[in-house]
Amino acid sequence: GENLLLDIPLTHQEIADMIGASRQTVSSAISDLRKRGLIDMENHRIQVHDPDELVNMINELKQAAQHHAAAS
Repeated sequence: GENLLLDIPLTHQEIADMIGASRQTVSSAISDLRKRGLIDMENHRIQVHDPDELVNMINELKQAAQHHAAAS
């Protein structure tokens, strides 16, 4: 599989501010992605090990959120 290297000089707080989330939420999400083996992050460099799987996961989360919103 292909790897993707993102060299992004942003802190967890800056990412949180950009997406309207808390720093804790961003840190938890990054930690979860690391545990799943999808990414590594060191010195503001994010190594995406399986970009296709990451996109699939994001799409599944979006569908679940849309389904939840429609059910409300």
